[in-house]
Amino acid sequence: MKKKRMILISCIAGGCLLLGVLGFVIVKYIAPELVLTLNGSDEYVEVFADYTDKGANAYYGAPMTPHIPVDVTKEGTVDTKRPGEYVIEYKSHYKKFTASVRRKVVVVDTIAPVITCDLTELTLCYGQPYEAVCSAYDNYDGDISSHIQQTLTEDSLILSVTDSSGNEAKRVIPVKFVEDNEAPRITLLGEKDYFVDLAKGYTEPGFQAVDNCDGDLTDKVKVTGLPESGKTGVYTVTYTVSDAAGHEATAERTVMVFSKLPDSSREEEPSAPTVYLTFDDGPCAYTSELLDILKEYNVKATFFVTDQFPSYRDMIGRAHNEGHAIAIHTLTHDFSIYRSTASYFEDLYAMQEIVKEQTGSYTDLVRFPGGSSNTVSARYCEGIMSTLTRMVEEQGYHYFDWNVASNDTGTTDPDVIYQNVTSGIAGKNHAVVLMHDLKPASIASVERVIQYARANGYRFDSLCATTSPVHHPVQN
Repeated sequence: MKKKRMILISCIAGGCLLLGVLGFVIVKYIAPELVLTLNGSDEYVEVFADYTDKGANAYYGAPMTPHIPVDVTKEGTVDTKRPGEYVIEYKSHYKKFTASVRRKVVVVDTIAPVITCDLTELTLCYGQPYEAVCSAYDNYDGDISSHIQQTLTEDSLILSVTDSSGNEAKRVIPVKFVEDNEAPRITLLGEKDYFVDLAKGYTEPGFQAVDNCDGDLTDKVKVTGLPESGKTGVYTVTYTVSDAAGHEATAERTVMVFSKLPDSSREEEPSAPTVYLTFDDGPCAYTSELLDILKEYNVKATFFVTDQFPSYRDMIGRAHNEGHAIAIHTLTHDFSIYRSTASYFEDLYAMQEIVKEQTGSYTDLVRFPGGSSNTVSARYCEGIMSTLTRMVEEQGYHYFDWNVASNDTGTTDPDVIYQNVTSGIAGKNHAVVLMHDLKPASIASVERVIQYARANGYRFDSLCATTSPVHHPVQN
């Protein structure tokens, strides 16, 4: 009996196990269900990179039965322009079955900024503050130059910057420290020799000061010696600056304050040094421009005229009417007039008639072509200059040479002519200047010559019979 009971129990247990297995097989392989699965898995995407959703698939069925595809809906988006964590949920519904799965997409910024700087190495003075001019750009944050941190160590300049995602960029620039052994440098703007019209007053042209260690020191420059208000003269304006190490630099500008007022209208000492501007070989195409300049500055000059350019004879009359002295140089400016005394005076008298025609009177002032010291005349007649210098005076003429040569026949540079004249009149009380109105460079220099002379206390006048003569040694 007991044995039968055991057999029965075993049968029941075996039947239950068989039913269990059968149920599992039915559920596992035969009973249908709604299955929803992700394509791929969670993802990490770099900011601004392209992102394509891989989606999900759903079906209704079992492994041992046919599968029925089921539609899948999606909720959620991924903004790759903004770092962060995004969730996309996929859902599916079939009959009484529902299913859902989620995908996590993380948009990350892992790219460090880029520091741009032209520096490869630095040489700095001890104690010199320094800030590099550099830029930093991040793929997400854009321009973050203002976030650059600069650290100056004993041997390097460290540039670092961190973007909003925590990515750091660093650049190390080697630095060599030296002692400050250089003085600052002062640069004067404008001209070093500066001319100022008294009526307009002086306006500082400007300056700049730079030091190898301290940088821009322009605002620390001290300026002394500025022109006095309402007073002509030559002033030396001095610019001085010192750096932190005590090195001093100076620069000077010569400021010449002149007046355009007539000499006669200014209260000058009777013994004031005088400049006599004389112009040979004209009149010509440039004489009118010269007369305009002289008129502007109320300067009277002397014109030793010729008839080389007959169409400009009227300029003799204009010069005379504007108060300039008219003197004879030569009719032809041909040195063959030195063949004899007769040929010389024939030329002189012919020019004299032209002068009278244009001015209404004769002149008693002459200048020999080549000057009284010329030796060219010896080619035509030995000893003729000794004779002519005596004869012109016997006939009531007064001949003038010069003691300041512009050398405008040897250069076309107005600056050279200006230097020749101004250096020539320096220190003279009676300066007779030789220039030529047929030389454009002389016309271009004459205004500065006038400004220089006025600023240095000279007066201007024209030659006359009572003017102390300037004669060269006669050499023929």
